[in-house]
Amino acid sequence: MHARHAYPAEPEPTGRADEIWRLARVLLIMTWIGIAPRRWTRAALSERQVDKDLQIIRHGLRCELVRARDGYYFFTKLPELLPVCYTAPEALALLTAL
Repeated sequence: MHARHAYPAEPEPTGRADEIWRLARVLLIMTWIGIAPRRWTRAALSERQVDKDLQIIRHGLRCELVRARDGYYFFTKLPELLPVCYTAPEALALLTAL
């Protein structure tokens, strides 16, 4: 039986915040599936936006996400993102830009 995994609490809708929240959900789903292939079924990911999020992963990000009986998995390996280290002034500039 698969554990049900909950999304973090959704913030109040404010336009751009909605886009950022959707991106965060998509990245969270990709992380869960990437770490534990075939563990996450539709029921385990149950959330009102999950269908749209999965479509973004498949079509918007062009990831080969496959739905199998025992859960979702990526057909090809996801690209690895290297950690990024910023200097204090660079980090401050990025935070200020937000």
